[in-house]
Amino acid sequence: MGAKLVYISTDYVFDGKKGEPYVEEDQTNTLNEYGKSKLFGEKQALTYSKSFIVRTSWVFGLNGKNFIKTIINAAKKQKELTIVSDQVGSPTYTKDLAKFLVNLAESDKYGIYHAHNEGYTSWYHLAKYTLELYGLKTPVKEIATKDYPQAAKRPLYNVLSTDKLKENGFEPLQDWHKAVEEYVYELMYEEEKNKVVEVVQNENEEFVIPNGTKAIPTNLADCFIIEPKVFGDDRGHYCPKYQEAYMNYFGFERVFQDSESLSKRGVLRGIHFQKYPFDQAKIVRVVSGAVVDVVVDLRVDSPTFLQYTSVLLTPYDSKNPESGRQLYVPRGFGHGFLCLKDNTLFKYFIDNYYRPNMESGLAWNDPLININWGEIFTKYGISKDEITLSEKDEKRPFLESSPEYFSYKKLEMKKE
Repeated sequence: MGAKLVYISTDYVFDGKKGEPYVEEDQTNTLNEYGKSKLFGEKQALTYSKSFIVRTSWVFGLNGKNFIKTIINAAKKQKELTIVSDQVGSPTYTKDLAKFLVNLAESDKYGIYHAHNEGYTSWYHLAKYTLELYGLKTPVKEIATKDYPQAAKRPLYNVLSTDKLKENGFEPLQDWHKAVEEYVYELMYEEEKNKVVEVVQNENEEFVIPNGTKAIPTNLADCFIIEPKVFGDDRGHYCPKYQEAYMNYFGFERVFQDSESLSKRGVLRGIHFQKYPFDQAKIVRVVSGAVVDVVVDLRVDSPTFLQYTSVLLTPYDSKNPESGRQLYVPRGFGHGFLCLKDNTLFKYFIDNYYRPNMESGLAWNDPLININWGEIFTKYGISKDEITLSEKDEKRPFLESSPEYFSYKKLEMKKE
């Protein structure tokens, strides 16, 4: 077919005795079976005119095993590491090598090339640098190759010259320090992304996340008050309001929308929800002012079907242990609130798309739900004359007149 061939080879085609960087034309001399097999492959590739042979060394990347991963994992488990210090070579990041291979393959500059990240180091210094980047304090002890028996012989000074690569107009791979830094940070990011959240339940049946955040059960199944861990001093405070990993644990998939509403004292937002498949879970909180949030379980098969809970939400105040809380409203719930103060800023994360024509709701005073608004008004000093309802909320139907959303049998049981 006249296709181009790119063959990946190794620095192990050399014996490491030259004492200076090897160029492509240097005499090969392998010390182990791996080097022999790669050299045999080189010779086969060279029988084809459109071939590139790329010798590389000390390769590391996100997938598969490599020295850097091994060192990090070992340092987490062991009190001390012993690393060979007299084997010298050049690390190679797969991302950088891949870019070079593409550029090479797009050219017609066939032949043998040496490619690795610029510079060289020893296994010992690479290990030290890796642990420094990762933040591990495990001591690293030097050892000579002769005192570290291995089944396969390895060359000592196997640095490859990359002059040919540059002379042919190709961009050299970045310095190995920068490449290792990028890779270690990539590993750290992947670890965080894939970390399994360990949630424990305390004696109060609260779920506690590793960062100190609590999920406090309400009287409704799957509905929680989220109490973030607050860190503070005389300068102020900090608290993580949302972390994807722990909210995934409770069924909140991801943030599709970050919304806010500004209300005044007496505004009553009726019970509202979106119809399937646009049903939403929400995480709600108050940034300024105060709100009594009311949620109703509208899931027909739930043990708490048509039951409700009400929670006071306020901004964080170091003098009030119940301030700064959030409410997690799962899918299948209706949600409403009563605003207690002027200029109340109410924020909520949503985990599904919003479509205006898919929004529905129920009458705020539906007798089958029987929210005790009178008690709420009295408790927070709101008179009925202060209540403001939107035209939409005033026209919301009662459950009895909109049974298409719910089970007749369940409604009958509720009425009994």
